[in-house]
Amino acid sequence: MSTSKPKRAGEADEAPPFMEIVVWALCVVALLATAYILINEPEEGPPIPSDPTAANSRYLALAAAAIGACVGVRHILREGGGRNLFATAVLFNLILACFWAMRFILA
Repeated sequence: MSTSKPKRAGEADEAPPFMEIVVWALCVVALLATAYILINEPEEGPPIPSDPTAANSRYLALAAAAIGACVGVRHILREGGGRNLFATAVLFNLILACFWAMRFILA
């Protein structure tokens, strides 16, 4: 006689794959770095180039979003959409990467 509970439809008993955790973590890092920049940069005029924390945050946001987007797209193409909101995290990373790339190109 089995003592385990019967699984409901859509329930998974395994931990999320490593790639999904990496993509979500990179998405959070990119979002936090982007929020920091948008909150702290001046409303009028160009950003202050002498602020090293802001410059590092810009690079961190771009790198995290670009790596998360590349890893996520590769995972989706190889394994499929994944579970839950994995494709949404990949899409957010892709959008943030494009946003920061355009800011670096146009600045």
